Amino acid sequence: MTDGLVTRDLTLGYGAKPIVTGMDLTIPPGRFTVLAGPNGSGKSTLLRALAGTMRPRGGQVLLDGASVPAMAARDLARRVGILPQSPQAPEGMIVADLVRMGRFPHRGLLSRWSDKDEAAVTEAFRLTRTADLRDQPLDQLSGGQRQRAWIAMVLAQRSRIVLLDEPTTFLDLAHQIEVLHLIEDLVHAGRTVVAVLHDLNQAARHADHLILLDAGRIAAEGAPADVLTPQNVAQVFGVNVSILQDPETGRAMCIPKAR
Repeated sequence: MTDGLVTRDLTLGYGAKPIVTGMDLTIPPGRFTVLAGPNGSGKSTLLRALAGTMRPRGGQVLLDGASVPAMAARDLARRVGILPQSPQAPEGMIVADLVRMGRFPHRGLLSRWSDKDEAAVTEAFRLTRTADLRDQPLDQLSGGQRQRAWIAMVLAQRSRIVLLDEPTTFLDLAHQIEVLHLIEDLVHAGRTVVAVLHDLNQAARHADHLILLDAGRIAAEGAPADVLTPQNVAQVFGVNVSILQDPETGRAMCIPKAR
C-alpha cells in the first residue's frame, strides 16, 4: 500500500484543454511542500485534485493507497483540509462560528457539540493565535488576521494533510511572514502541508520540498537548494538569476540579473 498522498499518471483539464499531463508525484509526509511555477502551470489545478474537489481525466490520486475521488466527502475531509484562494463567508459571520465550521466532517446532522469538538476548536485558536479574535466579525479583520482565521477553520478539521492555495497572496510582508511561520509550526506539530506560493525566496527559506511546475509537468523537485538553480529558473520562468546564500538562514535565494 502506498503511504501518504500521491498521483500516478495524473491528467487534469478544463473543457478540451489539458492543464496537467501524466504527472507522477509523491507528497513527503510531515513536511512543508511548495508548488511553484508561472501562471497557468497547473499549481491550483493540481491542489484541487489532491483535495478531491476536481476529478482526474486520467490517472489516479491516492491517499494511503485509496482513490481520493472515490472517497466519501466527509471521510476525505477528516483526512485532508483545503483552503482555496479568496474563500468567502456570509456577511457578519464571527470568527468563532467560522472556525466551528471546520468540525462539520466529524458531526452528524443532529449531533450535539462535543468536548472533542470544543478541544479541536480551542487547539485551532491556539495554533493560529486567534483566540482574541473569536468574537470579531470576519469582515472587520485585517488581511493577515482573516487568513489566520480561515486557516484555523481548516485546522479544526484535525486533518493530517493541509492544502493551502496562495495563502500569502494580497498580504503585506509582515502578514506573509506570520502565515509562513504558522505553516512551519503546523509541520513541527506533525501536519503535512502543501501550499502554492509565487515567491521563490519565501519557498526557499521555508519549504522542505519544492516542486517547480511548467506547462502541467514537473520541471524539477526536491530540496529547495537542489531545485533553485539558474538553469531551472531560466527554463521555467524565463528569467536569468544568480543563486546566493541567504545570510539569515544559509539557504538558497534568487536574485534576478540586471538587464
